[in-house]
Amino acid sequence: MNILMISVDSLRFDKVTVHFMPVVSELAEQGARFLNNFTVSNGSLPSHTSILTGLYPQHHGVRANGVKVPESVKMLPELLDHSSAGAVGCVLLDSFYGLGRGFHSYYNTSRLSRVQHILSKIGRGKYNVSKALVHFGIYDGRTRSYNDVNKDVIPWIENHDCFFMFVHYSDIHRDTFGGTKTIADKHRNYDENVKIADAAIGEIVSSLKKTNKFVDTLIVVFSDHGEMLDSSGHGKSVSDDEFHTPLIMHKPGLVPKTSVTALTRTIDIMPTILALLQKESATDGIDLSEAMDGGEGASEVFMEAYPPYGDIKAVRTSQWKFVLEDGTKEYLYDMAHDSEKVNIAEKNKSTAQRLKTKLKRHFKLPFNQQEMDELTKERLKGLGYLD
Repeated sequence: MNILMISVDSLRFDKVTVHFMPVVSELAEQGARFLNNFTVSNGSLPSHTSILTGLYPQHHGVRANGVKVPESVKMLPELLDHSSAGAVGCVLLDSFYGLGRGFHSYYNTSRLSRVQHILSKIGRGKYNVSKALVHFGIYDGRTRSYNDVNKDVIPWIENHDCFFMFVHYSDIHRDTFGGTKTIADKHRNYDENVKIADAAIGEIVSSLKKTNKFVDTLIVVFSDHGEMLDSSGHGKSVSDDEFHTPLIMHKPGLVPKTSVTALTRTIDIMPTILALLQKESATDGIDLSEAMDGGEGASEVFMEAYPPYGDIKAVRTSQWKFVLEDGTKEYLYDMAHDSEKVNIAEKNKSTAQRLKTKLKRHFKLPFNQQEMDELTKERLKGLGYLD
C-alpha cells in the first residue's frame, strides 16, 4: 500500500467544502472525514513535527520554529519499509531542522539557503540583495508555490512503487494568488489560495489514477493549523479558528465512508497509519480505526499557542475547553453550547480546576527560547516571525 500525506499549511476547517475544495471534498465523501479534529500547535514546525512523530511538542522538544528536531525522536519514514520522499513549500520545514530525517529524498524549499544568507548581508540594512531578488520576483528561497512542489512530487510518485510521500503546500501562507506582503492583503486572497491548493491536490490525484496507483494509495489530507482571518493571522491564540483543523483519510476497501464525530488530533495520524500497516510505535496519539467504526476517539487534546508570542495554553475535551493565559487568567467554555463566547470558569470552578490540573501536569516543562543561528534568524525575519 502506498501512503500519501498532504499538508495544506494554514487551512481552516470550514474551508473544506465543495465550493472551495471540490477535489478534497470528493476524497472526504468517499472516505473518512474527521469533524472534530484538532492540532496541538499553531506553529508550522512544531505542528508538523508532532504529525510526523505522533508526539506532543512537550515530548519531542520542538515548540517554536527554527529549532532542530532531536535525533533521538523517531520520525514516521524511519519506521516504514517504503520508498520515501518529502516535498515542502516553506523553509521552516527544511531538512536543516531535521524534518527530512528518514526520507530517501527530501525536496527542500531552498537549496541555496547559505547563498541567500550571504546575499542578505550585501546592501544596507533592510535593503539587501536577497530581499531585492524576492521583491522583483527573481528568487524566493523562503517559500515556493504548488507548481514547484508538484514538479518534484508527481514525477517521483510516478516512478516509485510501495511509496510514502509527504507533501506540504504553503500557498495560503505565502499568498500564491496575489503575492502580497501584509496579513490583511493575504487574507483577502485566502479563499483563492485554498482553491489553488485543492487544484494542486487534484493534479496528484489525476497522476495516481493515470498510473493505476489511486486505489492502492492511502491519502491523508490535513492542516498544521488554521488561521484567524483578521490582523492577527495565527500563533497568538488557542481559538478553534486556529486549532480546529481538517483531517480526511481515503483508501478504497480500507478506510470506511464515514463522518467521525469523536475527538481526534493531529498526533493520531501517525499511529493510525502504522496500525493500518500492522506496525506499532510508542506515541502520544492513538489509532483512529475504532473511531472510524463509530467508537471512541481521544479523551482530550492539549494545545499551545506559539510560545514566542505569549503564554497561552489549553486543554479541550469533547465538551469543555479550558484556557490558561500567562499562568493566571482562566477561561472555561462549554463548547457544546456557547462555543468560545461565554467564560464560565467562575460558575463551574470544579470543572475548571480539574482541567487546570490536567493542563499543568502536561505542560510541566516551561518554554525556553533556544538560541538560533544567524541563518535561521534571517529566515524567520523574512517570514514575519521575528522583528
